[in-house]
Amino acid sequence: MKNFFKIFILSLIVFSLQTFAQNNNVQNKNIAGTWLGKLKVPGQELRVVFNIKKADKRYLTATMESPDQTTQKIPVDTVIFNDGNIKLDVKIAHGYFEGKFDPDNLIIAGSWHQLGNSFPLELKKVDKVEEVKGRQESEFPIHKKQGNDVSIVVNGYKLNGTLLVPTSNKPIDVVLIIAGSGPTDRNGNSTMLPGKNNSLKMLADTLYKNGIASLRYDKRGIGENKKVNESNVNFNLYVNDAVEWIKFLRRDNRFSKIIIAGHSEGSLVGMIAAERIKVDRFISLCGAGRPAYSLIEEQLKNNKLSNELLNSSYAIIDSLKLGNTVKNIDPSLTMLFRPSVQPYLISWFKYDPVKEISKLTIPILVIEGTTDIQVNVKDAKLLSSANKNARLDIVKNMNHILKDVNTTDRTKNIQSYSKPDLPLSKLLCKDIVDFIKQ
Repeated sequence: MKNFFKIFILSLIVFSLQTFAQNNNVQNKNIAGTWLGKLKVPGQELRVVFNIKKADKRYLTATMESPDQTTQKIPVDTVIFNDGNIKLDVKIAHGYFEGKFDPDNLIIAGSWHQLGNSFPLELKKVDKVEEVKGRQESEFPIHKKQGNDVSIVVNGYKLNGTLLVPTSNKPIDVVLIIAGSGPTDRNGNSTMLPGKNNSLKMLADTLYKNGIASLRYDKRGIGENKKVNESNVNFNLYVNDAVEWIKFLRRDNRFSKIIIAGHSEGSLVGMIAAERIKVDRFISLCGAGRPAYSLIEEQLKNNKLSNELLNSSYAIIDSLKLGNTVKNIDPSLTMLFRPSVQPYLISWFKYDPVKEISKLTIPILVIEGTTDIQVNVKDAKLLSSANKNARLDIVKNMNHILKDVNTTDRTKNIQSYSKPDLPLSKLLCKDIVDFIKQ
């Protein structure tokens, strides 16, 4: 488990829309169907749904979803059902469910295991899909200001967001908040993790309390947006979407300065968008200072792969850097380099954050935390040193999701990713507000 999270950032790149599941001994037809359970994580209770189907007489397939977090269905990679024992392995979430099937009462009693944590989970069979649909919001007081739902259409695709505007009799500043990589929604929550952290929602609330408006949105295929084919998504689409949201804000006469705040991968998206359309300021929140392929190579090396797999990975990366896809992928590397994600990686690898940020001529704030286990302080230093207009703030005890966490222990640090009542770093909030109001 110590080295497990070292590849976490890699799995956040994109999410797969395809799956293959197998089992060697389907003994009871009643195992097929929709199974609903409630997962109790720190600070909240989340519904979890497994949809199990019979592919044929010997094989089962399944999907997983958490209706309280997103409508996105996550593929279950492996379904093993034998002698009443079932295991559902969800690689993209770094988790699995193990339980015992009770055919008389139609329940599966077991536990959900993820990133070193274990949560009791009892699943009950339900008949109607409607029983498990719908979304619920956290009731913590800090989130009562929900904002207005807004949307734009970009080349026929509808994108949804939340606009939060304080009452004012004069134009005010507005921040476009861009989420990080993978299936991360407008609030900063990922379907790959149990529970919510609501980091970006909290950021919007902080801005609101300080008289600053904000717009945060779901990326393509994430949250409230329509599903997309992974092979049709590339990095430039994300940049173009951000540009269109800026145009949306420009048309609103309630706003004066427009600021981009990009978190993690959203930092690179934001800085390139700021090159393509005029904005007033740019904020990088835990953004990488090296090209994506460099980060991936480092993560793979730290994960102590065999020399054979490491050399194979480097060869694939070299090919993708040249714009060439790779057909023959070692099964152990399929999740990271699957054919459907290679077009995205090719488009992402083209950009060097240091070169991109050096092109900006506006005030820049680069923020990084000392307990971030996904991006390093050296990345922030690379970014800030590349532009004379940049200010560097290293926030003590702030982790990757902008929370005040005083440890780099991976297991303990990652527990904060599922605590929506854990506040943002106070120093972070002060730095951002001061920077915007300068």
